[in-house]
Amino acid sequence: MKYLKYGFAQFCRSFSLYVIMIAELAAIMLALNIAIGSYNSRNMLYKPFEQYLTRDGWFIRSAGIDKPTEAENDKLYEIIDTLEGEYEIISFYSSTVSAEAGDLRLTIVNDDIYNLLCIPLEEGDYSEAVVTLNTDFGLGDTVRLGSTELKISGVLTENTYVPDINNYNIDMDVTKFYNVFQSNVQLVQLNEGEKPTPIMILPQSAVQSEIDKNLNHGIYQSFYRLVVCRTELTEQQREHNADILAENSMEIVYMPFSKINKRSEIYVNESLQKVIPIIVCVSVIAIFGILCCCSINVSRSMRNNAVLYVCGATQKDMRIINAVSDFLVVSVSLVISIAVLKIITLNGADNSIGLVLGNNNILVTTVFVISVFIITQIVSYLVFKKKTIRSMLVSGGF
Repeated sequence: MKYLKYGFAQFCRSFSLYVIMIAELAAIMLALNIAIGSYNSRNMLYKPFEQYLTRDGWFIRSAGIDKPTEAENDKLYEIIDTLEGEYEIISFYSSTVSAEAGDLRLTIVNDDIYNLLCIPLEEGDYSEAVVTLNTDFGLGDTVRLGSTELKISGVLTENTYVPDINNYNIDMDVTKFYNVFQSNVQLVQLNEGEKPTPIMILPQSAVQSEIDKNLNHGIYQSFYRLVVCRTELTEQQREHNADILAENSMEIVYMPFSKINKRSEIYVNESLQKVIPIIVCVSVIAIFGILCCCSINVSRSMRNNAVLYVCGATQKDMRIINAVSDFLVVSVSLVISIAVLKIITLNGADNSIGLVLGNNNILVTTVFVISVFIITQIVSYLVFKKKTIRSMLVSGGF
């Protein structure tokens, strides 16, 4: 307890100097967490599809602008059957249900994708089905699709993403597998008195029986398919498959997963590649300043430490007191950065600027805080070693 008391006293005496250290540390931690949060936001979109994009496969549909006909879909499956390897064909489904509260659009996604969704929620979880933020349907509400009852277990934030594989682009990456949904923007775009139709996202297994009974009669399949190879292919098999698809390029529109995955990885890592070098440079400059402040502070505190030394304190006691003071500096910096991040999340600004805070934020911040604390202790140790209190008392160095 005495170490805490004297350490706090030293912290208060040198507060004017410590303010600089606190501001620098808090700024670095805030910048680090924003950079990681931006990475998390992008990786959040990539993770559900990574299991497919890292395998052999294609994003594919029948050629044409309009909804594919049954004959066109049959032709597509015929082409897929000629490919070497064992394939799983993944589709999304959509429907609209009417309830007393209003209409609700359904987006039905593959279970493996749904189970990996981690798009931020306003409340609840992904245990059953989630819905976009709206005034008609909330947590615990139920709707019916045919004879199947669907319960809302989570509500998405105001600005969110809805999975959708009906989008195609020549520069295809994982972001094209989502639609941006902004409740406030949707509301502004409607005529007075109208409300945006909320969207429910749910796993395919929850309504598979309804899909089997009502496909193309109230439940509709996505135009595009994810054709995923479940076996390892040889290079020769890959070339054979590429030739078949090229031969049928007038019948189908397709893009290999390898191209989509490459662009997706660039998209995910882009923010870190741009921001981290800047943060590293700023951190080096800031840490150099912190080391100077730490060295100056240890030298300044020698006079006060000398009084304690004369009263019976040991060199070890001095170091512990100084460590407590440094720990308070790091702690205050950490509290300030956490408070700013908390304000950002409470105001919903994290979703507006694309931040998702996760466990890696905690890990990186913890490592940074511990590293800074260790560095300050090394500097203090070197200063104490070079200029001991006993030698200064003997030489009259005060």
